[in-house]
Amino acid sequence: MKYFQPVLTPTILIGNSLYWSYVLGGACIIEFDLDTQRLALIEPTPNAYAHDDTVFAVMPAEDGGLGLIVVLGFGAQLWKWKAGVRHDDATWVLGRTVELDKLLPLGAAGKRKPLALVGFDEENNVTLVRTSCGIFLVHLQSMTFKRLCNSGSARDIHIYNAFSSFYDADLSSLA
Repeated sequence: MKYFQPVLTPTILIGNSLYWSYVLGGACIIEFDLDTQRLALIEPTPNAYAHDDTVFAVMPAEDGGLGLIVVLGFGAQLWKWKAGVRHDDATWVLGRTVELDKLLPLGAAGKRKPLALVGFDEENNVTLVRTSCGIFLVHLQSMTFKRLCNSGSARDIHIYNAFSSFYDADLSSLA
């Protein structure tokens, strides 16, 4: 067993279903349909959890459907779930591959640590990636990035929530 505790990623709302990845001695994607109140398990791509340095997370695909990002080493693959007539007809289709080591500053080659997906903002199609050089916000359409903080330690918080706006309540009416 690879981990002694389950590894969960942030929950993503796509359409009327909630999705999250789950890892405990294997890997799966859990779907909770809000309309029917049913759970379903979806197997990720075969390489989604093939090696120790592989991480994956659910995300919206470019067309708004279910997608998957698989990080293997210092590269990422973006996959799309193609539904079939029956559930067993559905399959994953590779969309594109991104060389993160050419996009993000990862530090000296001998000191690089595996990348970690630590958050996702489905509204803006950005993912948060932890490297040994810091936490980066990566926009998946334009492949641009922004460093959010310099700390990339594995002791940091493991899951981040990306907030794109805040509501500042007028508290003067309460006084």
